[in-house]
Amino acid sequence: MDFALSPPMYFLSRMAAEVRFTKMTLQTIRTSISKFAKDEDGLTIVEYAVAGGLITVAVAAMFVTLGGEVNTKITALCAAVKGAAC
Repeated sequence: MDFALSPPMYFLSRMAAEVRFTKMTLQTIRTSISKFAKDEDGLTIVEYAVAGGLITVAVAAMFVTLGGEVNTKITALCAAVKGAAC
């Protein structure tokens, strides 16, 4: 505690310092957000994420489609070899 100031004045000076810190932090956040909004590298990352998602959906759809056809072919082959359903 700074004994040059009375306790109420010390408390008020600490509050003022915290308020200045909060304002600086909010200004820093605003600046960071505006820099991010103006930065076009973020768009590239989003485009890659969308492309990756579309590729994943396409691959999953192919597995579902081909999986059913492969199962049908294997069952037909098994039935032809054994003469009964597998």
